[in-house]
Amino acid sequence: MDVDQKKAIPRRSPARKLIGPTVAIDLPLEDTKEPIVHIGVIVTTEDQMRLRLIELLRCAKKCHGWQTPAGMLLTEVATSATSTFHDALGMSGQQWDGVFHGLILATSLWLAVGLIKACRTPSISSFINALKNAQKAAPHSE
Repeated sequence: MDVDQKKAIPRRSPARKLIGPTVAIDLPLEDTKEPIVHIGVIVTTEDQMRLRLIELLRCAKKCHGWQTPAGMLLTEVATSATSTFHDALGMSGQQWDGVFHGLILATSLWLAVGLIKACRTPSISSFINALKNAQKAAPHSE
């Protein structure tokens, strides 16, 4: 079929199905040979979206919670490895060395907890699933 013949054939516009007050999905008619695209529509309220986004941002902050203890641990290990502790502030050099080893242990535990929390942060898929579940739980007024 050449270009002139394509222009001569009248095309019907696809059917339009309305969902909610502002969402429209174009559905191809049965006699068209256009590919059918399947999309998912989530109808939610602004409050539900705001709550889910606040939760997602809160969890995203946990994803970066390991960075502070990692930086501190590097500093403490470097200090402990390169320093010779002397008597100061009423504590002996061995006591200062013990304090730094205690700090290294505490910071290592903090880093481990931060890494575990970072691995458990929700994904975009879980965010979308939470919106879908909120949509299913919400009463429909039709």
